[in-house]
Amino acid sequence: AASHGTVALPFLFAFVGMIFTIMSYTVLIREFPLAGSIYHYVKFIVGPFWGFLAGWLLILDYILIPTIASVSASVYAHQLLPVISYNEWVITFILSMGLINVLGIKTTNLFNTIVLVLQLVIVVAGFVIWGMYLTHSTKSIFSLLSAVPFKFESMPGLIQASSIAVFGFLGFDAVTTLAEEAKNPQRDIPRAMMICSCVGFIIMFVTGYLGVLLMPDWKALLTDQSWLDATLFKLSELTGGRTFSLIYTVGFVLSSVTSNLVGTASVSRLFYSMARDGVFPRRLSKISSRSNSPYVSILFTLVVQLGIGIFLSQDFLAELINFGAISGFILLNISVVILGYKLRTNKAQLNFFKMEKTNLIGSSLRFLLFPLCGFAVMTAIFLSMKHVTMMVGAVWILAGSVYFFIRKSRMVSLIS
Repeated sequence: AASHGTVALPFLFAFVGMIFTIMSYTVLIREFPLAGSIYHYVKFIVGPFWGFLAGWLLILDYILIPTIASVSASVYAHQLLPVISYNEWVITFILSMGLINVLGIKTTNLFNTIVLVLQLVIVVAGFVIWGMYLTHSTKSIFSLLSAVPFKFESMPGLIQASSIAVFGFLGFDAVTTLAEEAKNPQRDIPRAMMICSCVGFIIMFVTGYLGVLLMPDWKALLTDQSWLDATLFKLSELTGGRTFSLIYTVGFVLSSVTSNLVGTASVSRLFYSMARDGVFPRRLSKISSRSNSPYVSILFTLVVQLGIGIFLSQDFLAELINFGAISGFILLNISVVILGYKLRTNKAQLNFFKMEKTNLIGSSLRFLLFPLCGFAVMTAIFLSMKHVTMMVGAVWILAGSVYFFIRKSRMVSLIS
């Protein structure tokens, strides 16, 4: 609706912005392989306040991703089993995912792997069934090749749609919060982020491409709330009948479960990292001797998720997630440029990257061109957000700033 006709192109535009941002992540994770992600990077490069602000924005992102995953799963689970109320489903999903996280990262990883395989099987089956339906209804395999899914009416509309599509990529950066639990974070985490984003892009691009081809009349469907709420499931029912629609629903619920699991693991590590630095109460940095997981942070995360999940809508949660994530990405790309400047002026020294005059082109791309491209794309998407999202986000930033200076003054008085 926002792009007036295309789904595939907004995901392509969002993906381009993600690639440049991942390049900035790669630079910083190789130099600072620590839990805390953007919080640590910005703190070391720009300063404590900006680091805190980056972490504060990430909290808005990371605490809401597992929440919206549980909310989304609960909506569809309630449709499948209406005997169990929506709120009961929310509580069940959030508490069960929290329990798996408390058991440790190995248990989380095993569960994720099993569920991921099931998701991919269902998604690929969907592509096959959708494609077969299209070729059968048109009696031509060439109907799969069309320019229709790439038509749009205006560039501002396409950019606004891209700001929505960014939401589909969020989560790749969560890998960086597990840097201290990875065997070789400087090699494996950048690789994992790139694979995650590329596979996600392919799935979302093909889904958007085929989905638009299959829609009877998308403009007329904008007035049909049932299509707006569950477009992919309507398409699955249209092409594969009630049985496949049910299978696709199960796949959606499984994907939401995985998203909650990873999101909870990530935000709890962010709380742990910031509490370890004294920014948050230190009790949040307590580690379980048995599972080596930050169990206090996990439990705190569950309480917040329960409060938010029951009272806020999916749409509002998604908009706030985008605000936190994109704001954080903007700070990340700026930090890489500042780090490059410090290196060039001998105000900083790195262990992993060496700023040599013989590698001027490589360093200029890594520390200037790529992060500036990422900054430009993320800023364009950020400016296309709704005014109410901007206002709520501004209140969040103000509250965080006040908290930081109050906390800082208390710490100073304790030391003195």
